[in-house]
Amino acid sequence: TISEGTSKWSAKVTVKVIEAQGLAAKDRDTGTSDPYVTVKVGRQKKRTQTISQNLNPHWDKEFNFECHDSADRIKVRVWDEDDNFRSKIKNKFISEADDFLGQTIIEVRTLCGEMNVWYNLEQRTGKSEVSGAIHLQLSVKIEGEESQAPYHLQYTSLHETIFHHEFIRNLDALTLPTERGPSGWKVYFRDPAQKVVNEFATRYGIEDIYRAMTHFSSLATIYNESGVA
Repeated sequence: TISEGTSKWSAKVTVKVIEAQGLAAKDRDTGTSDPYVTVKVGRQKKRTQTISQNLNPHWDKEFNFECHDSADRIKVRVWDEDDNFRSKIKNKFISEADDFLGQTIIEVRTLCGEMNVWYNLEQRTGKSEVSGAIHLQLSVKIEGEESQAPYHLQYTSLHETIFHHEFIRNLDALTLPTERGPSGWKVYFRDPAQKVVNEFATRYGIEDIYRAMTHFSSLATIYNESGVA
């Protein structure tokens, strides 16, 4: 049954924290930070060693996780360790009390195979002072009955199917969208088709550049066809 398939879904997730560049300086005396990284998947949480006084640290630390919920996220957060007496007392009573340097949050279900990626560090709140990026190697192996095609491949299939449906419906002619402005390149179809691909991309974390390359690939298949308007 569907419920049994869901309960048996699992994934082996490997996260290798390689390095970061351009971190914010939190220590006023030295003009640097003492960064370390925490990686959390579900309820499992692990951390790297601290690199003292370095805004471009290298860790090369690998962590392995067992994931049993397809809705789980990989939360990678960078911190500046405060090694004074006051901070040590504070850390005993407050979780994640060190200075925040940035984060990236990744949906497990959007990943497949092995990936080597730089992620820009993002704020946790509007008041967070964040800069720089973090370099990760990710590996995800899906197991269990609910194993399925990765969401990026599902998006490709959806986009190409809609593209060719529109092409055939218009008697082998394709009218290109006329939208202008900074976001005009993100419009590929007329509604309701555009709303369908937008909803899928938003729900499953499909990047804008991936969507654009998928559309370019679809256009390339009819480049030599007649009737393109």
